[in-house]
Amino acid sequence: MKCIVYWEFCPEDVDKVVAKNIKAQEIMVKEPNRFGEYLFPPQYTGRCKGFSIVETTQEQFNNAQIYYFPEMSLKFIPIDDVSKWIELYTKTKK
Repeated sequence: MKCIVYWEFCPEDVDKVVAKNIKAQEIMVKEPNRFGEYLFPPQYTGRCKGFSIVETTQEQFNNAQIYYFPEMSLKFIPIDDVSKWIELYTKTKK
């Protein structure tokens, strides 16, 4: 499933989060399926928060949540191409 992942962390954890992020990059080279695939790279939206767009399975979602816990909070919001929704909607109207 495709998701927007909103992430946030406390300023006092910035060194830990940066270290985990660097390590995560190394892990993804060795285990490319561990955390899912980034479709759009992480974007910084303000003090210690931002978002990414990823394609993930439930297992990859869990792996990311566990890996970044407790320093970083991740909120996954499923997204989908609106054309699929329109197609399903129009079928129910017939």
